[in-house]
Amino acid sequence: GKRVRGNGFSLVFIASHREENRLGISISGVRSAVRRNRLKRLIRDFYRHNRSFPYLVSLQAGTGQIVDMVIAARQKFSPKNIHELSEKLLPLFSKACKGKPHLHLNACPGYKDKGDLQ
Repeated sequence: GKRVRGNGFSLVFIASHREENRLGISISGVRSAVRRNRLKRLIRDFYRHNRSFPYLVSLQAGTGQIVDMVIAARQKFSPKNIHELSEKLLPLFSKACKGKPHLHLNACPGYKDKGDLQ
């Protein structure tokens, strides 16, 4: 698979032969169960509200296919809400959308808007 590193987290992904995308979440170095569970909930909400995210990951992988991905967060990764999480994750995929420096999901082919993230 491939790995993309961000500030306090990594995204590992590989093309899959399954019928749908899969998401794994790994939180390390966070001792508080409350904080760990909140991070996992934010990541799952981000994934659910951003249906184009696996598509962007598959473009980054160069496959355009179904992908298995793991978001591995470390202690210093602490977004307060889903919008902060988006600001940290989505810029990693600017190359995936034809190298546009400012990633706007609407500009990505295959993106379907699921409404506001609130």
